[in-house]
Amino acid sequence: MASALLPAVQLTPQTPNIPAFYLDHYRRKFAARVAAGEARPLVIPYSLAGPLILPVLYLAIPHTKRPWLYRARFVVAAAMLALNAWTAATTSSTNMAVAYGVGLMAVFGSFWGLAVVVFMRVQFESARVEMRPRKMKKNDVGEAGPDEQAGGGGGGGFVYAVIDGQPVPDESVAATIGEYEYYWQTYPETGSFLQRLDWVWDLYTSFRGTGWTHAIPSIPSPTRPKDPHSSPPPAVDLSSIPLATRTGYHRSQTRASFHRNRLLHMLWSYLILDLWTITARHDPYFIPGPVPNTPLPPLPPLLASLPPPLLSVLRTALGSLGILAALGLYMNLYQLLAFSLLRGSSNSPRGQLWQYPSIFGSFPRTVLTRGLAGLWGGWWHQTFRLGFTAPTVFAVRRGWLDARPRAASTRLLALFVAFLLSGALHAAGGYTAIPHTTRARGPLAFFVGSFAGVVAQTAACALCRPWIERVPRPWRGVGNALFVALWMHATMGAVVEDMSRAGLWLYEPVPVSVVRLVGVGGMQGEGWWRWDRQFLPRWYSGRHWWESGIRL
Repeated sequence: MASALLPAVQLTPQTPNIPAFYLDHYRRKFAARVAAGEARPLVIPYSLAGPLILPVLYLAIPHTKRPWLYRARFVVAAAMLALNAWTAATTSSTNMAVAYGVGLMAVFGSFWGLAVVVFMRVQFESARVEMRPRKMKKNDVGEAGPDEQAGGGGGGGFVYAVIDGQPVPDESVAATIGEYEYYWQTYPETGSFLQRLDWVWDLYTSFRGTGWTHAIPSIPSPTRPKDPHSSPPPAVDLSSIPLATRTGYHRSQTRASFHRNRLLHMLWSYLILDLWTITARHDPYFIPGPVPNTPLPPLPPLLASLPPPLLSVLRTALGSLGILAALGLYMNLYQLLAFSLLRGSSNSPRGQLWQYPSIFGSFPRTVLTRGLAGLWGGWWHQTFRLGFTAPTVFAVRRGWLDARPRAASTRLLALFVAFLLSGALHAAGGYTAIPHTTRARGPLAFFVGSFAGVVAQTAACALCRPWIERVPRPWRGVGNALFVALWMHATMGAVVEDMSRAGLWLYEPVPVSVVRLVGVGGMQGEGWWRWDRQFLPRWYSGRHWWESGIRL
């Protein structure tokens, strides 16, 4: 109802804290829409029905010997898509990051749900690394010393210890190898419902496929078996897990190195985000963002004195840095918490170090050697890769596309589909945000533009290969880095502006502001504690019992 909406934002030169002003306006606007029955908050478990609960429950029911149930996957997929569309159309949050995340959840939940339910034959083909008690007694042959633990990548230096004649990849495996054996577990069709649910839950929540036969090639993984359904189940060759892949994704061999690495990344990300919030928010480009036909608040004197090209570069760099630091903080925190919670489960590989490879690849091995293609195909976190490539893989398996490994048409289409889906994913984040000023064409233009950049650079390098090969390798790296920087600067403004209009930068990424605590920066009324009750989970009572739950 239009009457439930607040009037447009009215700023005055005396407004002391523009970000706080906009945050309060957006929150009151959403509260009015909820009260009018036009919107609903994100509620767990109700809002997870489409992206998580329905596909997981369906896959927990055996269908390999029930053709009618297997055919019902299309009905399940349709219901899943309908629920996700309903969530995207009606749900948001007063937490600006959650509001943006609703769209990501609904759209990627659709992509990933389709991949697992329809495109992949998981009950027929997928298998994961599992462990079971072994009858043999522990008989240590020898253990590797500290010098042997620091090896190179791509298949060398991966042995942490040799126990009972078996090379093991890290100390978490070494603690179990004497009592347990590792094998490839297919769908436990004859197991209990809880056993099947555990298998499906692990598959559905392992977006990169860690520990599965369908793991993405970027991360360190054991060699896949030729036939995981053979009897007895094939053993896992743990010694085949490389310390690092050719794109630079690496694993830790000791708990101390894992914790040190993740905590260090979190520390730098935390400090960067803390500084980011008191720096970028002074620029109205980020708060409230460039809205068509709406003048921005005046620039601070320092920014107003910068030449427009330099100001544009600064904004692109700040936007990129904010995104990268947020991913670094929360993804490393997730790994740290997941490993810490599961390491007590000594009979599950999910609590072992090799299951938690690094978030990003190696910048020198990817971007400096392959340019824009290396940035997206190797260095970037690859979390959504399986969902983005599943449609093309399915089309190849059905014979609709050329199945030859180097078929240019198939590779080009796969690349375009992946970037297009990524654009749709980020456009959905803006759609579910409280401000209705985002434009889907911004994220779509950025990611389709990245596709064009990858194709253009790859084609140019292929045509100029005889001349490029004469250039010393370090200078080739400089050229790749320069091309990536220029292309990203030329295109990234589209997605950063859309995030600005979505109010995403109003989110307080850290609860305690160290910078504000020591009295540096900040705006009027801002203290060192940054999270109010809108940032914390709380109970929500809906109009129906199934709509009640934990509100985010």
